[in-house]
Amino acid sequence: MSGQQLLYLSQEDVKTVNVGMPEIIEALDVTFRAKGEGRTEMPPKPGIHPGADNFIHAMPAYIPDLKSAGIKWVSGF
Repeated sequence: MSGQQLLYLSQEDVKTVNVGMPEIIEALDVTFRAKGEGRTEMPPKPGIHPGADNFIHAMPAYIPDLKSAGIKWVSGF
């Protein structure tokens, strides 16, 4: 993994980025267009279910048009 690093952003990091609504709308437009044209990787979410009424799921995605990849962890207990 030469030159590649995982960037973890805290809630405070995200707040200080100060991205404006026009930039957010543009990124969403690029993302939804790429998704509609089949140029993204968003596999089915893998998950575990450690109990009867709980779960932990991973939701990875890659959007080449934005040179971005990420993962969202979702859990319910």
